[in-house]
Amino acid sequence: MKVYQKEEDAVQEAEAYRRCQGSWMTPAFYEEGPGYIVIEYMKGPTLYSVLKDAGTITSRQTEQILRIYTEMKRLGFTRRDAALFHLYVREDGTLAVIDLVHAYTKRYRKPIVLLRGLKRLGLLELFLDQVQTMAPECYEKWSLRRRRGVHESSDGEA
Repeated sequence: MKVYQKEEDAVQEAEAYRRCQGSWMTPAFYEEGPGYIVIEYMKGPTLYSVLKDAGTITSRQTEQILRIYTEMKRLGFTRRDAALFHLYVREDGTLAVIDLVHAYTKRYRKPIVLLRGLKRLGLLELFLDQVQTMAPECYEKWSLRRRRGVHESSDGEA
């Protein structure tokens, strides 16, 4: 169960989970009420903790991030982004994403929060090298600000 201080956030997140029902990338959505939602409990570590402990990012993990990004796009998310601590690693190695409250209310053209998290862990360059090979179109979009030397936008726009 997730409880919200602002009831509006609960409504927005419940709507996002309803739109994602049937998708492999999110936990199951069970119920909503005034100021709360109930979703499937996510077992397993966050991607943040896995990456921090390992000190590297594997090509499989990069592939999973790209799958999440593609699924967000398919589902019509306007904010195709997630913090590393909102990505859970399932037993089979696939990722699940939680905290969808702004999935349809904010607009991000690239995953700013994800990229910043990887940068803080010292893994951004390796990640982008892998993305360049696996999804060149994403690499072109995601690395644009880096080439300009800006990279630390606070508005999420790129």
